[in-house]
Amino acid sequence: MSRNSGGNYGILMNAQNIYDRSATATVAVGTRLPMGDRVFYYGKVSTTVARGQLLAPDESDGGPWTVAVDGSCVAIASPVLGDKRAITAALAIGDKGIGVTHASYLDGIVAHQLKDGYIFLNDSATEQTCYKIRDNTVMASDIVEILLYDEIVSVTEDATTSVCVMQNPFMNLALADQTLDETVAGVAMAVGTTTYPYIWVQTWGPASVSSATSTAHAGTNMIVSSDAGDATIETTGDILPVIGFGICDVASATDGAPIMLRIRP
Repeated sequence: MSRNSGGNYGILMNAQNIYDRSATATVAVGTRLPMGDRVFYYGKVSTTVARGQLLAPDESDGGPWTVAVDGSCVAIASPVLGDKRAITAALAIGDKGIGVTHASYLDGIVAHQLKDGYIFLNDSATEQTCYKIRDNTVMASDIVEILLYDEIVSVTEDATTSVCVMQNPFMNLALADQTLDETVAGVAMAVGTTTYPYIWVQTWGPASVSSATSTAHAGTNMIVSSDAGDATIETTGDILPVIGFGICDVASATDGAPIMLRIRP
């Protein structure tokens, strides 16, 4: 049994409790921390965020989707990651290296940015698979080299395979905004800044969340608001992921609304 602020739990606890922030990572970004009926993930912010605000992958940094569906596999004669075997555009079973190209969506990708993210290889005939990314190189000539944790399990056809790449969903977090973000990572548990960017993010269970409205919360589905970082009530016609449901009303807008989060168990 170990001690972490927020409760006693029968798991090994990290040195950074859920209400703290850190200048350096104390565990890997994306680390999951279950605490009773609540769940937290370790995140890194790209801007200043307040405790209780909703966070999402930073759209200015590619958001969750770095490569659009029309990205494609490409050959790399002299790879620098893994076993450094030449990469072919038509991937073979057992390969761990992938070359990805796109005319614009890879712009600005730096080395290791995609670490612990995901790559989706989709082909109507042979391949519909998601793999976890171990590492990546910097973009050069519209090409990024990607190394996987696991081996390719089925053959892809480079001419027809569509490629999507997703960053670690808890990396480069900013305030969630209904007008920009398709996904929500969770709720900030501490004040995060570019100097102290590492914080815990709550995704499941009872939480206090900054709200854009003050009434009709109880029992109502809640979604991200167009007021950055706030939650709001789902209304007819909204096509956004539900983050949870309201537990009770609050005195005024921007107060912390009690919400039962249902983002990521």
